Amino acid sequence: MSKPPEIISLDEKGVDKKYADIMKYLASVLNPFFQQVHQTLNKSLTFSENFLGSVKSLTVTGGSPVSFKYDGSGSPQGILLVSISPQSGSSVIAEAIGIPQWYKSSTTELTIHPIKGLVSGVKYQIMVVIIAS
Repeated sequence: MSKPPEIISLDEKGVDKKYADIMKYLASVLNPFFQQVHQTLNKSLTFSENFLGSVKSLTVTGGSPVSFKYDGSGSPQGILLVSISPQSGSSVIAEAIGIPQWYKSSTTELTIHPIKGLVSGVKYQIMVVIIAS
């Protein structure tokens, strides 16, 4: 992925003097906008503020499904499991990260099937990204 270009602000330098005033006006209107766009594209986008869907942190028990209320925008289309941390004394199996099986249990509730690779009965903290459209 490429980075946004370095900010180049507009000014009246190098512009014919008869256009200097209009260039100053354009610079005063456009430069703040360009700066904001540059700042946003330069590592300031967040999933929760800029994309449909949501990010959830959940506690799950290995071997058990977990249901939760979906309160994001749009209609859920997929879930990505992005992190898992055991709450006590177990190791995480790498295969557990990825795309878990899930379904809509109601219009506002989603259920993730038991996550493969987790030790049955052990509690884990997971983070999921719900992708919506």
